[in-house]
Amino acid sequence: MFHCGDSVDMHGAHDQGKFILFRHHPLAAKNGSYTGYGSPQHSYYRSPWSGNCIVFDDGKNSGRQPSYTAQGGRVNSFAEFLAGRQRPPVGNWSSPRRTTGSPRRRQSRRRHARQGRAVQMDRELVFLGYQHLIVLDRVKCAPGVNARSVLNLTKEPSVDGARVRVDVPPGRLFVQALLPDVPKIVKVGGPTATTEMKMGNDWRIEITGPDPKAAEQVYLSVLTATDDTVSAAPKVALTRDGREDDRERGRDDAHV
Repeated sequence: MFHCGDSVDMHGAHDQGKFILFRHHPLAAKNGSYTGYGSPQHSYYRSPWSGNCIVFDDGKNSGRQPSYTAQGGRVNSFAEFLAGRQRPPVGNWSSPRRTTGSPRRRQSRRRHARQGRAVQMDRELVFLGYQHLIVLDRVKCAPGVNARSVLNLTKEPSVDGARVRVDVPPGRLFVQALLPDVPKIVKVGGPTATTEMKMGNDWRIEITGPDPKAAEQVYLSVLTATDDTVSAAPKVALTRDGREDDRERGRDDAHV
């Protein structure tokens, strides 16, 4: 499942470009709980923190979501909504306007599909063989703003360098981060969960690069949804300007 588009009404969420990946059960999920209007849990659920998105923040409220004002519920026409979209909602300090997005192009063939564009970043999704999801994000940050790639999970993941595995029997999800070059992956959940997350058994991983405040950043990950009988992730490689990345040289597998 993939979604982006204007959040026209008050029930819209600020999680543009989110996706959910299933194999028997949700593996990469939309976490949190839409409960208690205006509560921290409600704000968290509507935020990009609980979706599989790029999150922008100033580093001061890491992992916590400022409350959003449901401006969409107080407009009387689409023209009024468009005018209000140019003003940042309360708490959304990092956005020059209300978060929004729309697909730039779509392409579907027998074995793959790709689509997507979001306002704060360019996102490309490639879905191969109903099993492998390639996620490419090109990000631009304003001065003083951090960026990170957030992936929400329904069980505690195991993290080994740039590789992640999560088991939701009889399904299993492998995540392989190819970019940034030296990714840092932190898992949040369980005893490290924020108050807003503790509505259920929610976990997430956060991927950052060497400089989360860099003006331009690129994130590239390969997610593979399979059965828990599969013990190893598929081998993947990164190609730069037609040449295979030195870290993966010698492999004869299909390359990202």
